[in-house]
Amino acid sequence: MDMEKTLPTRGQLERQLSQTLQSLYRQQFGHLLHKVTCHLFADKVAIVAEGSITNLEEILFGHSKVDLARSIRMAISEAFTAQVKQAVSQILEVGIIDIIADSTIETGYIGIIIFLDSAPEIRLAKKNMYQNRSFKVKSD
Repeated sequence: MDMEKTLPTRGQLERQLSQTLQSLYRQQFGHLLHKVTCHLFADKVAIVAEGSITNLEEILFGHSKVDLARSIRMAISEAFTAQVKQAVSQILEVGIIDIIADSTIETGYIGIIIFLDSAPEIRLAKKNMYQNRSFKVKSD
């Protein structure tokens, strides 16, 4: 079997990351994220999660316990970022150089940018193979 055929596509990796991160958040914090979007850019990954505010944070924020709600948000964000780092490294099978992450209690968004030590190995999706200018057709 050809190695190229066993490699995942960029889209498959992005979906696997999204599903894994959504599952991790639900398991760790008992809250289902509304949406997780992951985009792989050669040696970088951008992640946006929506609807990250837990019921406890919402209650505290709504009852003027803003400082406590923000402290909880920061703790959740730090714990989730560590899990994201580990999951991304395992799924993409590459090392991580750095990670920038932030979340906000006001909107419920989490934004993460991960800098990889190398681009993960992927195969081109068939529909994109012929659109990629660097694609070379093997001649017989």
